[in-house]
Parts: sequence; structure tokens; C-alpha cells
Amino acid sequence: PKGYPSDVVLTSNAEPFVLFCGFSGATLDAFLAQTRKQKLRLPLKAALTETNAGWTLRELYDAIRSEHETMTGEVL
Repeated sequence: PKGYPSDVVLTSNAEPFVLFCGFSGATLDAFLAQTRKQKLRLPLKAALTETNAGWTLRELYDAIRSEHETMTGEVL
């Protein structure tokens, strides 16, 4: 689509992806606890790290999706 980088493919059935940036550990833990308490489904989530800071969003999304599928057996 016009205005999007060439490696971005928009699909209507894609799982949401959440990238946490600048949250303290305590704040992130509290947020995740609330998502579990409210039974919100967020299978694809990551925190910004020194390791992934240089990755493209596509690289990060693919890595997190692959990790989720390996750990849970659920194919997204």
C-alpha cells in the first residue's frame, strides 16, 4: 500500500503485535498482570531491548511470532 515500507503487508486476520518501549519492569509486569486478569489475548508482544533495537519491525514481528509458535505449538 502507498505510504508503507515495502516489507509491510497488511492483512485483516493478523494477530495484534505490541511493542513496549520505555516501561519500567514494574509497570510492564502490572500491565501484563491486568491483561491476564481481564483475559485479553496478546500472544505477540515484545519489549525494546539492545538486541532488537536495530531490527526492522518485520524482523521483530517474525521473530516473536516464531518464538510464540515454538513455545506454544500454536500457529498464528
